[in-house]
Order: sequence, then structure tokens, then C-alpha cells
Amino acid sequence: MNKRKGINEIVSLLCVSLRHEIGSKLIVNKEQALKYAKDANILFNNATKTVKKYNFNSKDKKELKEKLENKLFNELKSKDFINDQKYYLMEDEIVKVLKRLKLI
Repeated sequence: MNKRKGINEIVSLLCVSLRHEIGSKLIVNKEQALKYAKDANILFNNATKTVKKYNFNSKDKKELKEKLENKLFNELKSKDFINDQKYYLMEDEIVKVLKRLKLI
């Protein structure tokens, strides 16, 4: 798999993972919040495995972060059942996950 496809795959996995992580923090229903948190962790682990397949340079990392920000914003916008605090959590969660993956 070439690097561009790898970036897109990582962005997709992280986007859903972060959407679920943010949802788990904001959804009132505790059972649903726990399910979202578990799903977020599984998706993050899959993204971690994919990241390990590549050696990203600083340009790749910047591209990945920008794509992730755009895609996550658009996905969160379509999730009306998650309150608007989701936008305030978005940037912090992105930075947190990219640091964990050593992409920033």
C-alpha cells in the first residue's frame, strides 16, 4: 500500500475512533457511552497497527492532521445526537491521539 492510501486509511480509522471517543464523553446514556468508548479503543488500536507500517515525514504528518481535522469536523456536524460541545473537544482529542501515535 502506498503512503497516500495509508494516510487515508489512518485518517478514516482515527476519524471514527475520535467521533466515538467524543461521543462517549458527551452522550448521556451510560451504556451507549461505554460501547462508544470500547469501539473507539478498538479503532485506535487498528490505526496504531497501520501507522507502524509507514515512516511518515513532517509533510505527511501535517497532511494527515489536516485531513483528520476536516473529516472529523464534517462527521461530527452530521451527528445531531451529540451536543455542540463536540466541537470544543475536537482539537484537544486530535492532538492527544496524534501524540499517542507519535505523529506530532
